Amino acid sequence: MEELKLEANPQRFQLQTTRLTIRPLADRDRLMYCSLYTDPELMQFIAPVMTMESAQHSFDIAVRLSKQQPFKRLFLALYQHNVAVGMVGLSAVNPTLKQAEIGVLLAKTGRGQGFGQEALDAVCRLFLQLNPEFSLYTDIDPGNAAAQHMVLQVGFKPDSQNDRLFWRKSGN
Repeated sequence: MEELKLEANPQRFQLQTTRLTIRPLADRDRLMYCSLYTDPELMQFIAPVMTMESAQHSFDIAVRLSKQQPFKRLFLALYQHNVAVGMVGLSAVNPTLKQAEIGVLLAKTGRGQGFGQEALDAVCRLFLQLNPEFSLYTDIDPGNAAAQHMVLQVGFKPDSQNDRLFWRKSGN
């Protein structure tokens, strides 16, 4: 069985939307990344809050992974007028299953302004344009109504078997 060829060059994921600059995570994003993963309010629906030391270590790994070609995990920094507002992550990229997971983390300064929706839609569109055979999914805590609303607004559909999963295919 032939494995699907994945278009996963990190440099293809430099985007400009109406309000956001989206680009692969770089060394200059350390403070933003660490502030996201050490924010208890943000992490309540995602994962345990990291210590600053573990967030620093995680950042080093994330930057290294985001430079791999083809990537299996890609972290994209979100900026509005040179101010960090969050991050989009593509992970669990699996050419055999033709699927990948996507998620958004927003800094306090980026919440409630539609940045997550704007970034998520732009990254989904580009990934699915480059990889039309793939499906994207996101795993959302059922208590996170804001995140559920956001993914529904950009064309994700609820999984009929798992209330945490939402899917988007090419053409949505």
